[in-house]
Amino acid sequence: MWTLLIALSVYPVTRADVTVTVTAPQGVQVGQQAIISCVIDPDQQAAVTWTKGGPPAADGSTTVLVHNQGISDGRYNEYSDRDIDIEGRASLRIQTTRLSDRGEFFCAVFVIQAGQPVQLPPQSAVLSVSAPTGSPTISPPGTPSTESPLTLTCTTAGGYPPATISWYRGQEDRTAEAEQQTDVEQSDGSVTSSRQYIFTPTKDDSGVSYRCVVSQTVLQSNLEAQTTFNVRYPAEISPTPPATTTVIAGQSALFSCPADGNPDTFIFTWKEGGRTINTDAEDQFSQNGGVLTISAVRRNQHDTVFLCDVTNNIGSADTASTTLDVQYPPDVSAPVTVTVEENHDLVAECTVTANPAVTSVEWKKQGSTSAVSNSATLSITRIQRGAAGTYVCTARNMLHDDSIGTGTASTVVIVQYAPSKPSLTIAPSPVVENQTVTLTCRSTSAVPDPTYTWKFTAQGQSEQDVDFGTTADSGGTLTITNVQRARAGQYRCTATNVVGSTDSDATELVVNFPPEGVSITPEPQEVELGDNITLDCSVTAANPAVQEYSWSKSVGSLPAGAQGSTTNQLQITGLTRQDSGTYICTASNGLSSSGNATYPLFVQYLDQPTITSNPGGSGQTSHTTTEGQSLSLECTAQSYPNATVVWTRPDGTTQEGSVLNLGQVNRTEAGTYNCTASNTIKGTQRSNHASLVIILNYPPSVVSFKADPNPVDENSPVTLNCTVDSNPEPTSVSIVRVGAGSVGYVTQATGQGGTFSHTLQTVSYTDTGTYRCQAANGVGEAASRDLELLVNYIPVFVGVRDKYAAAKGDPVTLTCNVTAYPTPVTFSWTKDGGSVPGWATITNYSLGSTLSYTAVTKTDYGFYNCTARNIMGSNSTDIQLAAESAPEPSTDLTVTMKNSSHYVTVEWTAGFNGGRDTTHTVQYRTDAGAWQNGPQELESASDDHPQFSVTFQLPEKEIYDIRVRATNGIEPTASNVPYSNVVSVTIEDAKILFGSLPLTSETFSDELKNLQSTSAVRLTNRIINELNDVFVDILGYETSTVTGYSQGSVVAAFQSIVGESESESAQKAFTDSLTDNQLGSWTVDSSKASIGENPSTGEALNCKIYVQLY
Repeated sequence: MWTLLIALSVYPVTRADVTVTVTAPQGVQVGQQAIISCVIDPDQQAAVTWTKGGPPAADGSTTVLVHNQGISDGRYNEYSDRDIDIEGRASLRIQTTRLSDRGEFFCAVFVIQAGQPVQLPPQSAVLSVSAPTGSPTISPPGTPSTESPLTLTCTTAGGYPPATISWYRGQEDRTAEAEQQTDVEQSDGSVTSSRQYIFTPTKDDSGVSYRCVVSQTVLQSNLEAQTTFNVRYPAEISPTPPATTTVIAGQSALFSCPADGNPDTFIFTWKEGGRTINTDAEDQFSQNGGVLTISAVRRNQHDTVFLCDVTNNIGSADTASTTLDVQYPPDVSAPVTVTVEENHDLVAECTVTANPAVTSVEWKKQGSTSAVSNSATLSITRIQRGAAGTYVCTARNMLHDDSIGTGTASTVVIVQYAPSKPSLTIAPSPVVENQTVTLTCRSTSAVPDPTYTWKFTAQGQSEQDVDFGTTADSGGTLTITNVQRARAGQYRCTATNVVGSTDSDATELVVNFPPEGVSITPEPQEVELGDNITLDCSVTAANPAVQEYSWSKSVGSLPAGAQGSTTNQLQITGLTRQDSGTYICTASNGLSSSGNATYPLFVQYLDQPTITSNPGGSGQTSHTTTEGQSLSLECTAQSYPNATVVWTRPDGTTQEGSVLNLGQVNRTEAGTYNCTASNTIKGTQRSNHASLVIILNYPPSVVSFKADPNPVDENSPVTLNCTVDSNPEPTSVSIVRVGAGSVGYVTQATGQGGTFSHTLQTVSYTDTGTYRCQAANGVGEAASRDLELLVNYIPVFVGVRDKYAAAKGDPVTLTCNVTAYPTPVTFSWTKDGGSVPGWATITNYSLGSTLSYTAVTKTDYGFYNCTARNIMGSNSTDIQLAAESAPEPSTDLTVTMKNSSHYVTVEWTAGFNGGRDTTHTVQYRTDAGAWQNGPQELESASDDHPQFSVTFQLPEKEIYDIRVRATNGIEPTASNVPYSNVVSVTIEDAKILFGSLPLTSETFSDELKNLQSTSAVRLTNRIINELNDVFVDILGYETSTVTGYSQGSVVAAFQSIVGESESESAQKAFTDSLTDNQLGSWTVDSSKASIGENPSTGEALNCKIYVQLY
């Protein structure tokens, strides 16, 4: 839809022939101003209308831009401030041009002729608007392949007139090979231009820049985009490996398949013949990239074809091959041995294989430099024994590396001949019967080695073959073990081989033997102390005859009064128990082995028995032990024959055996134990007796522990009764308060006979809790039993705040907690002596009650009373509810620690916090100067007078005042100063005190000389703990150090660090702690103890151990 607006001038027209000229500027770019001039003849009154796309038309096909009445579409406006300026121009001005402004503009002029508006023929001009095109882009990116064509598209947009696109490969213009350019006009008037370049990449295109260059008339310089490719192409092997690879057997061969391709990640497949090689599993093959190493090449791999397939998964794989030429030195084989009889002919052959063929073959006798034969055949006629030996066949060839390959094989030539006359020796000679004798027959010259046979002639008998003993060395050694006298006689041997036999001379074997058949009379008999006995010794045979008799005992020596110890008769009078034993008669004929006989002689007796306790020992009439310990009793009596032992226990029961094992004894086994030892002497039974009393101690056990009465009313007496069973009687029975809330209550109970008691005369509710009766008697561990003491008492308030604060409108809860027995406990509340407001909420539970307001009002402030009741009575407490206020000052500010590093520790108790979170700031000053802020502690509004402890560092050594300021955001009143009490502390240098501490209750050992030994460290820690207690009230006390130990009994040298001004008080504290010659559990010699500022006060030692107290 379009609208034609016509504007008519009110001025008369004097001439109807009017000339109109329209011109438009050239070279206007987007964003610039454009003025299209419409020039009308001067002095003509006219109305002007501008249209675009055609002259004004009634069908709306043209767009009216402006007329001289000021109506426009908002982007165009009239250049002149009147219809036609005085120069006769009525121009159209476009303030900011767009590409869509490009086109034909019409200037329509209207004049009045004959009283009617007449439109003159419209005049037009074409406006050309240009815009620089945008930077070009190239698509697609990526990695092309030589296997398929690639289409590159260069695109530029946003400009006019259309740009020209050219393609370049590097600096080479490829535009002629590119597709036709495509220009597409967009809705905004701009043109998008694109041009494709289609080609199939080659591997030479990798890394080459492909450029798209854009030129346009409005561009000051050409635009361009470029891309480079990583062109993928199949793997190929280059250069090709040699057809033949020559290698010496046993060495390594390299099969190289250098590959080129993109990507350069190659997969190599290696084949031996038609078999695929697995380089990961086969030790002979290894792969490094495109190189296959064949290790230790074998001769049977000669003429084997090795293939290499390589691929990078682009296209098909490339293949190359090489044939292995395996060279090896000559392989020579020959007979291991050749046997020939003397004076016969010898012929031997060696066989040779080689690659390449051999150049020479020869035979040499080992050790000789002259060749016996220059061919593969060794021939010797009528060979003699001197020609026997090793002959070596040597073959040679020339390998590809110009080295000479050599192979050898050896043949042992054996020349056979008959044995020489053998010699026969006997060792030992003569030989003792039952020993081993060896007869040796040797022929010194024979090939092959001979075998030997034996002949034997006994005295008075004919010669016979030897069928006894064992032979070795082909019979050349005859060994007779356990030789007997029947084997004595003449021996002869014969040496035989395949050529002939030879006999030795006869040699005699002599066999000696020691005395035999040795016996002692009379037959063994029973004897007792004081009897007499005579022993006779005789033999049945010996060679040579017996030369000497001797008597001995198997254990010990002969009785002092025995007669005939070197004859065949031994006499003993007045037998004693020491005479018992085995007597030995030895008959000797000069041989190393003698004949002997034994005679058992045992004197019968019975001694008084002895009782031994384990643990304990012997020689006791009584033995004391502890219940639960292991105990065994042994009753022994020296006797022969062995005595039987019977035990009789205190309860009359008996047990046979020398050892009575009682195991872990209990109290029922105390009493007298009797043992009886019995045996039989010369047929008569005899007995002796012994006894031992067992005293059994056992640790205490608390049989019962009760309170009378329980429960007990508060302020009434109660007796704690403890019954103890023990042996001996308890040395200590104590009653101890234990458990949470105990205050270390300990007392000694009184009593005897196992019954002990203690009475609490006036019981308080705080006595409620667990009590323990502990009993000890020095045996084992102490025993104990607990009871719960219950005290009836009226309610007692626990942790009840005396004041709460809350702002108006805030919630608040007042808490009233008690402890009481028995329960139940009832609670009631009042306010300012009257009833509690109805909007208050009261909640009761077993031992507490709360009163809550959801929104405090002014009338809720005041004093509240909480009353708690049980059957024992009632108790009340007052609680104030007030408006929030400034905090009350802290109290009890004290300094608890200082040191020479300027650190101090202060502690204080917070005042009422006014119902708000409160900040406590530690402040300090020197010499009444300005207060400085130190560390801060935060208190929650719910806290009730908490205690704080803060350690901080002061700037320098000086005397300081310290206080704590409390703030909670509410300004304090004149009567409520927010500061605590002021304390003073002196920060000063440390002073080292040197001391000596004689511990007379300790025993010195050399281990204490090493301060790092276990004993020294343990003793040092105990001393440090005691010194810490001595100096606990010295504010500036820092640490103590043990510097060494010396004798007398144990003298500990130490050093202690205190504040400089505290030296005197610290020395006094040490001296005062020793006034009773005690320090902790030690006994000390206070007269020899010392402490002072002089290093000579304490004993100077070379080593120190430091223990820091934190």
